[in-house]
Amino acid sequence: MRISRKLADCVSIVNFYKYTENTPISFYDFDKKISNCFYKEENSFVLKTDEKLSNDNLKQLNINGRIIQINNNIKIEILDSRVKTTSFVETEFVIDKFSSVGFRKDTSKYFKLIIHNHKRKQLRFDHIFEKLIYVSSENQNTNLQGISFKLDKKEYYLYFSNIFLIIEGLIEDQFVEFDANCRIILACFGLITGYSPMKYGFYFTYDNNKFLNVMDYIFVSNFIETYDSQFKVIDTNTFKYVDKEKNHEEIQIQADKLRKNLNPISCDTFSKLCNMVKFDNKMADAVYLTLEANRSSLISMGVIYCVVLETLTNVICSQNIDNILPIQDKHKAKELCNKLNLTAQEYLLGNKIFHIEKDYLNSAIKKKIDNINSPTNQDKLIKPFDILDIKIDEDDKKIINQRNDFLHGNSFNIGEDIERCSKEIFYTVLKLNFLVNALILKFVGHTGKIVNLAKVYLPEFKKNDKEEYYRVI
Repeated sequence: MRISRKLADCVSIVNFYKYTENTPISFYDFDKKISNCFYKEENSFVLKTDEKLSNDNLKQLNINGRIIQINNNIKIEILDSRVKTTSFVETEFVIDKFSSVGFRKDTSKYFKLIIHNHKRKQLRFDHIFEKLIYVSSENQNTNLQGISFKLDKKEYYLYFSNIFLIIEGLIEDQFVEFDANCRIILACFGLITGYSPMKYGFYFTYDNNKFLNVMDYIFVSNFIETYDSQFKVIDTNTFKYVDKEKNHEEIQIQADKLRKNLNPISCDTFSKLCNMVKFDNKMADAVYLTLEANRSSLISMGVIYCVVLETLTNVICSQNIDNILPIQDKHKAKELCNKLNLTAQEYLLGNKIFHIEKDYLNSAIKKKIDNINSPTNQDKLIKPFDILDIKIDEDDKKIINQRNDFLHGNSFNIGEDIERCSKEIFYTVLKLNFLVNALILKFVGHTGKIVNLAKVYLPEFKKNDKEEYYRVI
């Protein structure tokens, strides 16, 4: 699908404010009848004034609601601010959110979010997603890759244009809802691709879904930091994983073989992932924690992946409770508990300090018997893979059983061979990464191969001798 966009108006606004990073501009405050300068600093903006403030409750002071005029022709309203510094001669305010004067949060409009791709990192969408959209615009001559999907029954486009990541809502929406959905989209996009620019962005409003003629805009800087990880688990570029020392024909054969059952992320799968994060709090926790793990330190990665594994297990098993019980016949399971309780009480009859009718109901013995038809923790953690039909080997099961080493701070016996031990831990972490991503992606309907990061990053590691660069889920 090909679409055309006119981006010059909104890009010029973004670039105007970006320009103030190096060149502060003057402003005039209509409320205070004062002027000074306005400039961008890191993710926010700074307003420097000649106001003199008392030191009482500085943390609670702000200039929210003020309207200022910039460069004689642009008026903006300050929506979120705080004091940065103050002295006898001037005060600086940090501006985290501002809008054009006509912007209305409570009015349904068509919205476009533009985020500056400050790392200038480009992605090959065709190696990750299927059914791409190609977007042409006046600020770049080449066709650009993007995706189309639905969140909460609303259609969205996401694409890169030059140095910007853009999200468009093709259905009228209110700002609060569009903003919340954009944050979900950015998180899910990051999980799939390994990269999602964030930090700050500009939202633009339109009266049509062709996105012609900007009406108003709002600047927001309360995004999380840009997500940039090397842990990309969908990659259909098989030539990255072939033996480069072979001749051209052999490389082609090897790449074609790897391509079998290697599927890009479908629009439907990405939509399901976004909707899952929006409507299922537990699964949302799993996704956000995975993003956090992917850019954490080595041990922290392992700890967070184990927490995610527990979270995913609880969600998947709770939806398939009958499939995880050792005795699936509820009547037989209840009969077993009754017989065991009677037997236990017979053994306790001779205990003078134990009152059968009173004490047994709250005893540890009865609690254990009542839960006798529950799987062990290790068995329970393996069950989701059975339920979703994801094949795991004995090494995977050992890795799952090692979760207590991370969760309870057990020693990893580093000893003198730090390099060997670090590789062992890294291998374990990458295996956990696969297990977590396999469950999330299969749960939202993706099938086929995903990248085996343990093989990618530790190709010479002995435990990877029989591993492939892709694994089927």
